[in-house]
Amino acid sequence: SISSGATATHTILATVSTPSAFVNTASLVSLNESDTDPTNNTASVGVIGIEEADLSITKSVTPAIARPGGPATVTVTVTNKGPNAATGVTAFEPGTPSAVITGSVATSGTFNEATRVWNIGEHAVGQSAVLTVTVTILQSGWTKNTAVVLSADQHDPNRADNVASAELYAPAADIVVDKIVDDGTVFVGDAVTFTVNLWNYGPDPSGVIVVSDLLP
Repeated sequence: SISSGATATHTILATVSTPSAFVNTASLVSLNESDTDPTNNTASVGVIGIEEADLSITKSVTPAIARPGGPATVTVTVTNKGPNAATGVTAFEPGTPSAVITGSVATSGTFNEATRVWNIGEHAVGQSAVLTVTVTILQSGWTKNTAVVLSADQHDPNRADNVASAELYAPAADIVVDKIVDDGTVFVGDAVTFTVNLWNYGPDPSGVIVVSDLLP
């Protein structure tokens, strides 16, 4: 029974079980009195069920410091934190002009070395897909490379972890060798002194240097 001018409220808690759109309708079934306006005895609301899958990505480079001409390994990992399985998952591992790919292995899906797109596809809850890319360093310098989760069929509630970066440093040093002798003309049996000087014109510290100086 509802008094004239009053409102009665009934709250129903339901769980959306399928990723689809549906309409929920409530209708007045019976009334003892005569209804003066039966046109407002039905009310509907629409609901859209959306699946979520929290995908995260990490990236690392080993070694972080490498010589030009030497190898390095880039590792990218995409993890599905749930709560639902993900489909249509793709990621992008961009190239860098300072290195060239020599090989790649993906534990899930396929990696296109030309476009740098990693097509993972289906990704179960709790699963981690790993992409390993080997490269050869072409030039010296510092490079920061960023990998991203490109797409998925499901909504990602946390896009902050869809981007990951790693840094690669290839140092270079221009070493100049100079040699002088204290006396260029000496008598046989006399001693001479040779002096070897090294200069580093940079741009980076040299590390360990080995110089060969063989007497004739």
